[in-house]
Amino acid sequence: MMDQSLLAEVLEHANGFATAMGGCPRATVATYLFDKDGRRLVRAANTRFDGRCDCNDGADTLTTASSTCCAMHSEVSALITAAKEGSYPFIHTVVVTRPPCIKCLPYLLESPAEVLAVGGGWPDRDNTQAVWERFGREWLQL
Repeated sequence: MMDQSLLAEVLEHANGFATAMGGCPRATVATYLFDKDGRRLVRAANTRFDGRCDCNDGADTLTTASSTCCAMHSEVSALITAAKEGSYPFIHTVVVTRPPCIKCLPYLLESPAEVLAVGGGWPDRDNTQAVWERFGREWLQL
C-alpha cells in the first residue's frame, strides 16, 4: 500500500489536475486509481456528458443538492475508463480530492478498491465514510 505522505502528494497533484480540467461551479474533483504496488492506473475529473467540464445548473455552493448535477462524477469516470482499459481488476487504492457523494459510493464499493484516500470535506462525508468502513474497507482522510 502507498504510504500517507505519498498519498498526500498524489492528492495535491489531483487538486491541480481537477483545477486544470475546469470542474463544476460546486467543486473541482479528481479521482486517481492505483494498483496494489502504487502504480497509477487512471485519472479522471468531473466532466459533462457532452465533454464540457462544468455544470449549467446554476449551483454555486457545496450545499446544493447533487441530484441536480449534470456532470459525470470523477469517480464513475475513472472506473469506466479503468474498465475500458482493462485495469479495473487491479484497482486497489482510490484517491479523490473530496469524499465521494452518496451516489458514487456504490460504484466504488462494487470495485475491487480496498483503500479510499480523500481530501477536503463534503456535506455527506460522515455518511459515506461510515458506509465504506462498514464494508471492511480502509478510509484515509488526507
